[in-house]
Amino acid sequence: CIPGMMMRAQALLQRNPRATDTEIRDFLEPNLCRCGTHLRILRAVKRAASMMTGPDVTPSTHAPSAASTELDTSEVDSDVQRDRRHSEKRERPER
Repeated sequence: CIPGMMMRAQALLQRNPRATDTEIRDFLEPNLCRCGTHLRILRAVKRAASMMTGPDVTPSTHAPSAASTELDTSEVDSDVQRDRRHSEKRERPER
């Protein structure tokens, strides 16, 4: 899942380096993440976007602050919980 998500993320940020959390999430939605790193990938894309649009776009040796890379994951979290509940229902043997 990661290579496909990174390709999509690069395409999004090339077109719109100031993508919002919702735009990032929506653009990456077609990629199914099975490895459990979906939220980390979303945060990484947000961080890349902030690095591309910051006041100093030259490479830096300093990591961005946590506040600048925070991503609103509440909708994703609820989607993950819903998917887990749905998956658990399918895995339960019928009585």
